[in-house]
Amino acid sequence: MGTNGREKGAVIPGRHIFLWGSRQEREEYLGQYLVTAREQGLVPEQILLLTFYQESRNRLGQLLREVFTRRGAGCQSTTLHSFCMELLNREGYRIGLGDRPELMGGWQEFIVFKNLLPALTPRGYDPMLWGRNGFIRHILGFFNHLQGQGITAEKLQQKLTPSSHPQLLDLAAAYTYYDDFCRQEGYLPLAAVAPAALRLFKEYPELKEQVRGDRRLLIVADLDHMEPVQRELLRLLVGTFPAALGLAYKNSPRAAGLAAGELVVEGREGGRPLVARECENWEEEAWAVAGELGRLLAAGEVEPSEAAIFLGDPSHRQAYARVLAAAGIPCRSGSGEELRRDPVLGFLLAYLEALEEPDDNDRQLRWLSSPLLGLDGVWLRRCYYQAQGWGQKLLDPLADSQIKELLEGFRGHLQELRAGTSSPLAVIEGLCSSHRLFTRYLDRLETGEGGQEALGILANLGKFLQLARECDRLSRLWGGEPGLKSFLEQIRGALPYLDTAVRAAAPGPGGVVLAPLRDAHRYSPRAAFLVGMAAGLYPPQRIPSSLLEEGGWTELQTLFPHLTLPAALDPHRFREEYRATLQQALVTGDRVWVSWARAYPGLEETGPSDLLLEELGEEGLEESSTDFPLAWPEPEPGAATAGRLGRFYLGQVGRLAPALLPRAREELAGLGIAPGQLPLPAGGGKEPVAGLDYYTPSAIKNYLACPRRYYYQNILGLDVPTSPRTLLGLVLHRVLEGFHRRYPSLAGVPVEEAWAFLQELLTRAFTEAEAVLGRGLLAALFRQEAAAICRAYLDRELAGWEEGCLARVEETLDFRFGGYRLRGRLDRLDQLPDGGWEIIDYKTGKDRTEGQRKREFLPREGEGPQDMQLIIYCLGARKRDLPLARLTWYQLRELLTGGRVERSLTLGEGKQALTPAELAEAEEILRAILAEMEAGEYPPAPREERVCRHCPFKFPCPGPGLEEEGGQDD
Repeated sequence: MGTNGREKGAVIPGRHIFLWGSRQEREEYLGQYLVTAREQGLVPEQILLLTFYQESRNRLGQLLREVFTRRGAGCQSTTLHSFCMELLNREGYRIGLGDRPELMGGWQEFIVFKNLLPALTPRGYDPMLWGRNGFIRHILGFFNHLQGQGITAEKLQQKLTPSSHPQLLDLAAAYTYYDDFCRQEGYLPLAAVAPAALRLFKEYPELKEQVRGDRRLLIVADLDHMEPVQRELLRLLVGTFPAALGLAYKNSPRAAGLAAGELVVEGREGGRPLVARECENWEEEAWAVAGELGRLLAAGEVEPSEAAIFLGDPSHRQAYARVLAAAGIPCRSGSGEELRRDPVLGFLLAYLEALEEPDDNDRQLRWLSSPLLGLDGVWLRRCYYQAQGWGQKLLDPLADSQIKELLEGFRGHLQELRAGTSSPLAVIEGLCSSHRLFTRYLDRLETGEGGQEALGILANLGKFLQLARECDRLSRLWGGEPGLKSFLEQIRGALPYLDTAVRAAAPGPGGVVLAPLRDAHRYSPRAAFLVGMAAGLYPPQRIPSSLLEEGGWTELQTLFPHLTLPAALDPHRFREEYRATLQQALVTGDRVWVSWARAYPGLEETGPSDLLLEELGEEGLEESSTDFPLAWPEPEPGAATAGRLGRFYLGQVGRLAPALLPRAREELAGLGIAPGQLPLPAGGGKEPVAGLDYYTPSAIKNYLACPRRYYYQNILGLDVPTSPRTLLGLVLHRVLEGFHRRYPSLAGVPVEEAWAFLQELLTRAFTEAEAVLGRGLLAALFRQEAAAICRAYLDRELAGWEEGCLARVEETLDFRFGGYRLRGRLDRLDQLPDGGWEIIDYKTGKDRTEGQRKREFLPREGEGPQDMQLIIYCLGARKRDLPLARLTWYQLRELLTGGRVERSLTLGEGKQALTPAELAEAEEILRAILAEMEAGEYPPAPREERVCRHCPFKFPCPGPGLEEEGGQDD
């Protein structure tokens, strides 16, 4: 199909797969491809870019912006996972996933399964092995792999017989139990996202056309990393696009299968040769790697941050770090240790571990040495050695020292945990309060010291508290009061998953990455070393199966250009030994699967899943997409889903028209609701409600972002759920309103009196916010952040308040503009000493410059307006004959970070001014927007996909690209 793929101009139409040999080659080809597409009239809005990894999305998205200059942002670029989640949030109710399925994080999956396993009685497994964190991770990885392959719990049970191996029956029961729990709790496991999206496309083919919309080109990167279900989903999408381009690594074992039936553009031949070196032990190998790496650094070929060492045995990480340090080469951990380096989390974990083993002097020394406590390290060490020499507990010689009160608190926690009157979660919350773990970093934000580091530490702590609360909740759900030992086991097991989603606080200087081989896909180094291979140190059962396939080792030529291997290495020998062991185990009688956990406790996820697929289906998923048809559970819609749909259509029928639209009929029938059950609107309701009694800046902003959102939120009046971060902004607005109502002028106001009143307002506001924030530690975090902002606000305003200046708050502007009624509410309106007026608008989001603010209502060519708030305020002030001096945006969060707090536009001439000509132009733009809002057909089509990710109305919205409801069929 199409023209010859080897010609650079072969872009549209046709389906292509480009097999690249290096990342540079991939980007050179894609850049030329896009340039040719641009010359043929393609625009960014007609491109959909899907990748497997976020890193690929970032790099290729940047390439798109370079090719299409600034307009490249119009292309939708996302990971396949995020793409599927958006689809499920919008359409998942069709297959019973609820209104907005909650995606489980990796740490949630781990602690759910950790708590679930004890409820099952292991028959074939050693109970000690059954509960180990490492074993749980492998089982969970296996379950995720099953879900990613489209093999449901029901399908697995069908393949089993009573004579199957007991261990396999145990795991099948656990898989079923795990799947049932996720459905009951409304969770969606990470690996189940693609199968659920695939099922949607198969059952509702029109969704493919909806996704395509007006797009002409689909680009898919990382094809060689995608699972069969994900590739099947992409095959369905590819058929709907006039042109499609796939990108895959040419030496991948999956590359040959990808090319079947497609037009293939081969990449350049080549690849760097392996560097083989005989090493008898890991120490010799480590120094050989350090020497080669030092040569590359000295020659200027790479920077330290551009190099990586991937370890076959992660336990050698510290040993390699010592060797690199001795060689003067900086390094950093690639995973697993970032959170422990966080001063707050390091202290909390060390404290809990000391409570677990109170007689262990090393653990006691660890938490007492925390920088948060500020104790004398030399003195602590002296006490430690004294206790060790006399065979004492470290706490004994410290009992009557200056830290007596600190140790009494520790012993109090220990007694409460032993007596069962407290819980680990309560200990964590108590430590956060008694040691001011929140406020000390909020104070640093307030003073402008280490803003980014403090923000990172607070973000880490927030995630850690969520993890701790989930551990506590699930432990109580299944086993009553959680003990410290089981609680810590869950925390330790979940931390590696949590680490992938949290910014590392206070990262060290860039250096060589030391990471496990299983995480190699997360990095794209210029120089990489695979170590742990020397003298057979790399265990054969830990080699990913893709490298065990015939020819799989050739992939290392590009991934590891400076690979150090023993000269006599025969990778196929590992494959033969691996298969021989499995064949021997098959003789035990299990025709489906063997005890991989007992034979290889440390086996990677790829091992058992490969075996299972081989035994369950001879054809395999690669050749047949119907071997394992998806059978995602189809429960009846839950009360929340049915109720929400019912309320939505009740509002739609009541406000719009008696004749239901096609989509409404379809959804009501699926819920068992007959159209006759819904009341008709008074007076027949034949005329659609196209406008409002008055227009506000927020309603206009909603319309400019997406007319469909404006329809749902402002016309139908559907509720918008309030997030905790949004609620914080509302609380701050409410508190500052109450403050300036009492103190219109701050001249001469005592600081103690003003601060006491602000604290009173904060207490009242957060009491009212308990329905959303609760009373736990997260609520305390937001409260302390709000208090820090208010204190910084007070100090700044008291110091700079002008004599004669008066502040008025929540002033309402209600006026006519042409034939339209506009209404706005001002956060603060200051009457200046010279008689002028200043409008002040509080902002809690990202800081924007004056030029960026102006572009919101005076867009450049090719752009559209985003927010007309400023113009409405100007017009309202003019209607009330207020001589407006300036309009100011007050960035409340910048009070903590040390950034620029106020940004203003004056009225008149100048760079940071709004000129009369610009004001007149903005008035015309506003008039056109209002006319469009009032005359448009409703319900309107969604405008763009860029706002869909954060839209609260994904559930009822058909999504962009869908033909207008009530069209030709009506």
